[in-house]
Amino acid sequence: MQQQLPQQVRLYKGQALHVFMPARTTIVTAHGGVRVTGPLMWIGEQAVQQDLVLREGEAHVTQTAGWTAVSAINCAEIRCFAPAPRYAALIKRLLALLPRRNKLLTDSGERP
Repeated sequence: MQQQLPQQVRLYKGQALHVFMPARTTIVTAHGGVRVTGPLMWIGEQAVQQDLVLREGEAHVTQTAGWTAVSAINCAEIRCFAPAPRYAALIKRLLALLPRRNKLLTDSGERP
């Protein structure tokens, strides 16, 4: 079962949020400071894990999907923005053309 990505979370000092984040998720620290520990990645035969600190007003975009821990260094508030689906703009434009295409075909006597 896939967990819904929270949009806004308040964390007390020492509290942590463990959530699955898709690649290209943006994490913004609206208040306080947090430590972001990303999912394990393999480089050759070595497992590595990205670990970074975000201060108030800083943002981070995840590079890979996976379970991520966001731990509050002090009382903090974060906002998470899920990535837009790839090709969303192209799909939107194609869908916008469909009614126009059907109208053109109907006007010319062809069947859509």
